[in-house]
Amino acid sequence: MLGDLPSVEDGEAERSLKFAGTSHVMQIRVKNCGEHYVYWLQPSPNAHYVFSIDTDVCLHARNLAEEWRNMFYVSDTQDDLHTDYQMGKDWYRFTTGFQMMAESPPGPQYSCGTKRPAYLNQAHPTVEEGVVPREVCYKMDEPDQVYQACFEVENVRVKNCGEYYTYQLNPSIQDAAYCVYNRKTSCEPK
Repeated sequence: MLGDLPSVEDGEAERSLKFAGTSHVMQIRVKNCGEHYVYWLQPSPNAHYVFSIDTDVCLHARNLAEEWRNMFYVSDTQDDLHTDYQMGKDWYRFTTGFQMMAESPPGPQYSCGTKRPAYLNQAHPTVEEGVVPREVCYKMDEPDQVYQACFEVENVRVKNCGEYYTYQLNPSIQDAAYCVYNRKTSCEPK
């Protein structure tokens, strides 16, 4: 929506709405009812446009708490490997250790308890930056190539929530999982 939400005193107000990633603008009506808003919307111009309400992704992210995500965790066998494949596009929060995705490639084969570890390829945002686009790098986990470039990149969104980060992820690579920097458990035995 373009423009501010109306106050209770404004009553019903007309606002413009722009669909993300397009130049299409349409008019809507909004009313502030005190504890909630009412929107009068016309049908979207085609099936590819949808209306959505942004919620605070810091409060509604799904928790990922598996200790094997630790970039220092190394699976002993292929039977102990994990995957995030088809977990679903959503906002996620890591709830172990430093509660942030690793920003560098993990080390040896089967790091992070997976065949293809994924890590953030860019720096985490500040609180002031809000939700920002970032890249996740997928490493091809081969025993003779400990530190190599990405074999695949995923575009994600990241938000700094103050004491932790949330990530809009869409895991679509088989045999891959997201890695976290987790010093709290890095010296503990498996």
